[in-house]
Amino acid sequence: MKGKWIARVSAKGQVTIPKEVRELLGIKPGDFVAFIARDGEIVLKKARVEVM
Repeated sequence: MKGKWIARVSAKGQVTIPKEVRELLGIKPGDFVAFIARDGEIVLKKARVEVM
């Protein structure tokens, strides 16, 4: 699952997650993602959100 992808940040601070990354993580429209700071890098993970 190693790879390298580059995306441009918009004026609003938005980034499009590349299709290959979405497929690798199983991210679909409406899903949530988590940004985790780790060792000077940011890790992107698919997140699970529970509604109570």
